[in-house]
Amino acid sequence: MISRINLNTFSLSYFKYFLFFFKSNIYYNKFFNLIKSIINSKNIIITSKGRVALYEILIHLINVSNKKTFILSPYTLPEVINTIRYAGGNFYFIDINIKTGLPDINLLKESVKANNDIAGVIITHLYSNEENIREILEFLKNNNIKVIEDAAINFDSKVSFSNKKVGCLSDFGFYSFGIMKTICCMNGGMIYAKNDDDFQNIKKSTSKKIPFSIYESLKLVTLSLLINFLFSKYIFRNFTTYLIKLLNNWKLSFFERISYPGLYPKISKSLPNYYKFDFFHLFSVFGIKCINNLSSYKETRKYLIQNYNKQLHSSLLLFNSKNLENFNFIEYPILLSKITGKEMSSILNKNGFDVRHTWYVSCNRIFAKKISFPNSENLEKYCITLPLHKNIDIEYILKISKIINQYNS
Repeated sequence: MISRINLNTFSLSYFKYFLFFFKSNIYYNKFFNLIKSIINSKNIIITSKGRVALYEILIHLINVSNKKTFILSPYTLPEVINTIRYAGGNFYFIDINIKTGLPDINLLKESVKANNDIAGVIITHLYSNEENIREILEFLKNNNIKVIEDAAINFDSKVSFSNKKVGCLSDFGFYSFGIMKTICCMNGGMIYAKNDDDFQNIKKSTSKKIPFSIYESLKLVTLSLLINFLFSKYIFRNFTTYLIKLLNNWKLSFFERISYPGLYPKISKSLPNYYKFDFFHLFSVFGIKCINNLSSYKETRKYLIQNYNKQLHSSLLLFNSKNLENFNFIEYPILLSKITGKEMSSILNKNGFDVRHTWYVSCNRIFAKKISFPNSENLEKYCITLPLHKNIDIEYILKISKIINQYNS
């Protein structure tokens, strides 16, 4: 749903950047240096999308290893699997540990032992990195297997055992700066590479990208204006919530397709044109604004999570509140017990509450239909994510928590 979209993407003042600094890289350089200071590494490359960042990492690993298989959990965005396909790689699914959202370590060990074509393991960071991420990384390092961290939804999250940020804990990482992310550049992504040689090779490849489409850029700016209108404080409380109720009652399929693109993936056989695009440098102005607001984002989200934790039944909570300082969620995930996420989402939408009834999907039902992965499938079926944006207040949390508890106690 639209509550997951970053609310500080645009203002009318940004028109001046398009009018007077159309060919200037001044904002890109400022944005790049700010990101570099947060990540604390010089080995970063800005890309047009998060999936494009992943694609460049995959191409590099396939070339240097002469291997093509990437191990990952099926609970992810279908575009991750598409990206592996576009790169000429193969995917091998293992189930998650539902308590951590990370690959099941025992299944991972079995898979590594049985497969000699592993080019890398993709770890999708979800809601708890602390419990066994160190064990996973140490195991893969000891077996000389490269790790790619999918930190698309976890920018500026960290772990207690390292001074490095999530996404930079191992060999490679990629981030998204899309419209739904903490750092929103309308479109954008980033590559991290630990090794200097890996970094230089990937940088050489990305230097061949072509400028981002101006037409597509203007479409994103228009969308941003609409989003900010719908989420201005007065409009949100007096119009947007009623719009959510109306659309839900009408059960319009196009609205669900917009809200849940992972449920309706585009399975293209060839590489989409946008993989050829470079980052549009003027979108840096959006990223700079988000970085300047990063501390307030985190404090707001922390405050809201604490209050969700107080109100929701403890059996629904996936997140370890002791690690609250370490994580930077876009939305807050919980796991229902007696009603599916889609059913719960529909009930809440009818009451004007904007939630998402799945975070990612269990991609085996799209790409490996004959194989079952119980934990991933359970997460898709019963996980919902709760809004953490600035228009949420205690009254909202009390109401939404009461309804959720009522159907899951």
